[in-house]
Amino acid sequence: LVTRQLLQYAALLALRHLELGHISPTLFPLIMGILEQCEFPIAVRHVMALLQTLACDVYQNSTMVVELRRFLPSAPPAQAIRSKALAEDPMARIYLVRICSTFTYPENMAQESIQYIGEYYEALGHLVWDVSSRVAFEAIHKLAQLGWNRLQGGNITIREGIEYLHNIEETSILERILNRLVAEITGNTTKSKKSQCVLHAALRAVITLGKTFVSEEKQPTENPLGVLIQPLSGLLVECQDIIRQKTLEAFIWIIHCNSAVVGNIFMKQMQLDTLTQEMYHDLLRSLHERIIISPHIASFALQLIYILATRRSCKAPYKPIAQLWTTIIKVAPQGKALVQDHIFKILDHHFNETSHAAVNEIHRLGYYVLSREALNLTRRDKVTPTMQLPFVRSIILRLEHAAINEAWEIRNICIDGLAKLAFVSISLDIRTQILGFFCAHNIQEWNPFILPIIDTLQAIVETQKKWNEIASSNKKLSSEDSKKLAADNQKLVGQASNFCTLSSNKPIIVV
Repeated sequence: LVTRQLLQYAALLALRHLELGHISPTLFPLIMGILEQCEFPIAVRHVMALLQTLACDVYQNSTMVVELRRFLPSAPPAQAIRSKALAEDPMARIYLVRICSTFTYPENMAQESIQYIGEYYEALGHLVWDVSSRVAFEAIHKLAQLGWNRLQGGNITIREGIEYLHNIEETSILERILNRLVAEITGNTTKSKKSQCVLHAALRAVITLGKTFVSEEKQPTENPLGVLIQPLSGLLVECQDIIRQKTLEAFIWIIHCNSAVVGNIFMKQMQLDTLTQEMYHDLLRSLHERIIISPHIASFALQLIYILATRRSCKAPYKPIAQLWTTIIKVAPQGKALVQDHIFKILDHHFNETSHAAVNEIHRLGYYVLSREALNLTRRDKVTPTMQLPFVRSIILRLEHAAINEAWEIRNICIDGLAKLAFVSISLDIRTQILGFFCAHNIQEWNPFILPIIDTLQAIVETQKKWNEIASSNKKLSSEDSKKLAADNQKLVGQASNFCTLSSNKPIIVV
C-alpha cells in the first residue's frame, strides 16, 4: 500500500512538473479517481494542485467543472463525495479554494458550464468556516476579490457533518466572513508564534476586505465593517510592532469617513510614541493609496500629518507627506483650500529648540510643496487668479516672507516658486507684485541667479503692459498686431523656459 501511494505521489508530481497545457481525456478519470479514493493526503494535495493548473483552460475544464461539484462542501448530500484525504490536508483545500475562485469567473468557463458558477461561489462561502484558519483566510481573499456587490448579496445554506468545516447556519456570506475575522482576532491574543502568524494573516484579510469595500462606488450610509473596530483596537494594548502596524493599516482601510473613533485610536498611538519612522512611512503610503480611492477622508489624513509634523517631527517621513499633500490637492473636494490652510497651520506652529532641526525640515517640505503647487493652488472655481483674491495673495505673501527670512534652502525654494508663478500666471498684477518684491530686496547678494530672472520678468511685464494698452485702444487686434503678439510670445517663452518648463503652445501674454 505504501509503495502504491508513493508511486501515485511520484506520478502526480511528474505531471505537475511537466506543466502541461492540457491532459489527455483518458488521464482525467484516473486523476478524479485518486481524489475520490486515495487516503494519502500528499497525493490528494498534488491532485488538487494539478487541477488548479488545468482549471484555467476553458477548452479542457468543462468535465472538471461538472465532476468537481461532487467534492464541494455545498454539494447536495445525496451527490456529495467526502474525501478523507481532502479533509486531512489543509493545503489541498487551499487549492480547492483557488479552483472554486477560478470557476466563479464566466470568462474561465465554457458556455455550458456557466450555470454552475453559483455553486462554486457558495462553496467559497462555506470554506470561510473551515477548521483551518489558513484555508478560511484564502477563501476570504478570493471572495473579496470577486467584488463587494456580489459579496454583500451572497448567502450560504446550512451544512453539518463535514469533517473540515464547522457547522454552518444559513446566513449571508459577508456576515460569515465578519464573524470569522472577529473570532480569529479575539481568539489569538497570546504572544505565541502561532497566534502572531494567525493574527497577521487575519489582518491581511481585513485589509483585502476593506479595499473591496471602499472601491465600491455606492457605499452604504452605515459601515458594515464597523464591527471590526473594537476587536482591532484590543490588539493595540500589548502587541508586537509588526501587528501594531498591520492593525493601524487595517483601520485605514475600514474607516468609512472621517471617523472620530478611529481618529482617537491613531492619536493615542502617536501620543504613546509606539510607532517608528518606518512604521509612519508605511502607514502614510497606505493612507495615500486610500485617499486616491476615497478623497472624502482627506481631513482625517491631514489631521494625522499635522500631529506628526508638530509633535513627532523627528519621525516624520518627508516623501509620503509630500505625496499626500499633492494627491489631496488634485483629488479631494476643496483639497486646495484644505492643504493650503493645513500647511500654513504647520508653518505657524511654535516649536522648541530640541526639535528645531526636524521642524526645519518639515518647514522646508511645506514651502517646497507650496512653491511647486502654487499655480495649482491659485486655480479655483474657474476664476482667473489675481492679487485681489485672498487665497492667492496669502500664498504669494507667505512665499515672499520666507524668501527673505528663512534658512537659505527655503529661500531658494520660495524664489523658484515665485518665479514659476510669475512666468506661468497671465495676471499682470501677480507679475508686478513678484517683480516689485525681487527688485525691492537685495536678493542678488546671496543668489546671483536672480538677476536673469528679474530681467526676463521685467521684459514680460513691460510687453504685457504695452499690449494691454494696444488692446484697450482697439476693440480687435489687426492681423499685423496678432503676428507681432505671437512673435513676442515666442520670444518670451524661449527666455522664460530657461527657468521653468513652459508649453510652447500656451502664450505668456494674453490680451
